[in-house]
Amino acid sequence: MSRNIAFPRRIAHYVLMLPLTLLLLGTSGAALAEGIWDNCTLAGSSYEYYPPTTIPIPRDISVGDPFGPWITAPATPAWTCTRTVASSGTAVDVYVDAAPRYNPIGSLTLDGETYSYYPAGTATPQLGYIARWRASVDGVYTPWTPQTYAGGNYKAALGTITVSKTGGQTYGINLETQIRLVKRSNALGPGTTIGTFDAMLTRFVQRVGTVRYSGMSTLRTSRVNGGNISFGAVGTCTTPDVNVVLPDAPRDTFTGIGSNVGETPFNLLFNNCPAGLSRIQYTLAPTTTVINAADGVVALNAASTARGLGIRVSQGNGTPLQLNTGYQVESYDPSQAGNYRVGLRAGYRQTEANVVAGSAATALTMSVLYR
Repeated sequence: MSRNIAFPRRIAHYVLMLPLTLLLLGTSGAALAEGIWDNCTLAGSSYEYYPPTTIPIPRDISVGDPFGPWITAPATPAWTCTRTVASSGTAVDVYVDAAPRYNPIGSLTLDGETYSYYPAGTATPQLGYIARWRASVDGVYTPWTPQTYAGGNYKAALGTITVSKTGGQTYGINLETQIRLVKRSNALGPGTTIGTFDAMLTRFVQRVGTVRYSGMSTLRTSRVNGGNISFGAVGTCTTPDVNVVLPDAPRDTFTGIGSNVGETPFNLLFNNCPAGLSRIQYTLAPTTTVINAADGVVALNAASTARGLGIRVSQGNGTPLQLNTGYQVESYDPSQAGNYRVGLRAGYRQTEANVVAGSAATALTMSVLYR
């Protein structure tokens, strides 16, 4: 309230002065620290970003399939932690847990691990993603942890690192997150524009016994910036014909039904394969009658004059190669283009009690599926 006070000979003016110190509160720039046993602060930005990349889309990929390589937000310093004097020498279990930003829309298995997959925000309905993360705590890595939780729920890492420090000593927590894209719609193709979306929120966790502290004011967000991921079409491998010449086999080398003679190694060749495929899968289908699909045995063709025989195809180690069954090219590296080979074997299989000498030939067709 202000008022004017009249005096007989003069007027006095009173001006209210606010202390300047009130205007300066909160401008010191001190980093926010959290923790019980260790005071942890953000080591840099509260965001980490996935780098710009181009992902080829395989032609045979189905809705719900992952594709392309893992995209990595580099292992950068996330938090710096200082042991409190009161907790000097305490063994503290430290790890990073993570929450997806969205609810899962499905699940899949990749390399023996189960993942939930999530929408890549709302701007790109054709696209989903799976995610995993790991942390380096005081120089020691936790395992990769696949994300499977609902949006906003934090999943604990698969491993913890025990940190013992004296009061005032510091250590760092580095964070590394990865995403892999999932096809959600047949509308996904070259030219698709991806919008900005946040893949995961991460926070550090401290635990001693049953007491736990989770940092909530120093969260890190893993973000894909809109337009940073582009899509291209992917090519295929060149697969030349293979002609396998089996050796001559005298009748007396066959010892009874089921005996194998003249096994000869050969290679399926996958040349000039592109990078960016999830996997390459091949299938052998006979052009003649199947005698035993599970054991890879097919009948001779009509031009053959030998009797009592079939041709058996097996894997390089001699185990049966099942016909009409998909096999993966295990050596394929999605990160780079290259040439690959798969070692197989072929030979004669006695199928009847009596073997009649003559010519023996058959053929199989190889189909290749790219994902």
